[in-house]
Amino acid sequence: MLDGAVKIGDEEGDDEYIGSTYIDRPEIVHSEQTEPPIEEVPPSAIQPSPYTQRTFDDPDFLQYVRQVRSQGHLGSFPVVRPIEDGYEVVSGHKRSEAAKQAGLQSIPVFVTEMSDWEAAVWFVDEHIPITEDEMHDGFKAQHRGWYREEAVEGALDELVDRWGEEKAREHPVVRRWLDGEVISDDEEEEENEDDAPNSDEAEVVPDNEDDENEDGTPDNDDTELAQEEDAVEA
Repeated sequence: MLDGAVKIGDEEGDDEYIGSTYIDRPEIVHSEQTEPPIEEVPPSAIQPSPYTQRTFDDPDFLQYVRQVRSQGHLGSFPVVRPIEDGYEVVSGHKRSEAAKQAGLQSIPVFVTEMSDWEAAVWFVDEHIPITEDEMHDGFKAQHRGWYREEAVEGALDELVDRWGEEKAREHPVVRRWLDGEVISDDEEEEENEDDAPNSDEAEVVPDNEDDENEDGTPDNDDTELAQEEDAVEA
C-alpha cells in the first residue's frame, strides 16, 4: 500500500463484503476489486423479513413476474442473510417474491452475515421514513421504498413485539415514531385548520369592488364608454 493510505475493510480483516462506504473530501481513492459474495440459491429457501409489510397483488408486480418468467432471470440480485433454516431477505422482497411466482429454480443473491438486531436496524433504515414529507412524496417513497403510515405502524408493532419497546427505542427513528414526533395526516389537517383565519374576522370583499374608485365613488368609465358607443351608432 501507499504511504499514508488507508485500507477500508471489515473489523476481522478477512476482506468480507462491507457494503457502501462514504469518504469525506478524499484526495485520491483507489478501489480494490474483490469477488462479490454471490451464491445461487432456490427462491423457496428465501424467507421475507419478519417486519415486511409488502403485498404483491398489484398489476405492476404481476407484469414484473411475467417479465421475469419470460427472461428467466431477475436482472439484479437480492441481498439475503443466512438464518437457521435458509436465508432471509435483507433487501429485495419484490425480486425474491417475483422469482418464486415466476417459477425460477435458482437465483443469484448477495449473501451477507448480519445479526437479528442488525437486520432489524437495516430494515428500519431502508423502510421507515424520518419525516412526513418523505412518506408522502410519491417519487421519494417509490425510489427509496418508504412505507406509508399504515405499513409503518405494522412494522413498528412487529419490532416492538420481537424486541420489546425499550430495545426498539434504541433506534432513533423508531423512538421518533413511538413518541409521535412524525405527525399524521389528520394532525397536519387539524393544524392547518387551526392556522386558518376565523371567518368572523375575515375581510368581506364586496362583489362590486371593481366598480368603485378608491374614494368609494362609482366608476363611470364603463358608463361613459357605453354612451360614446351609442353616439357612434347614432
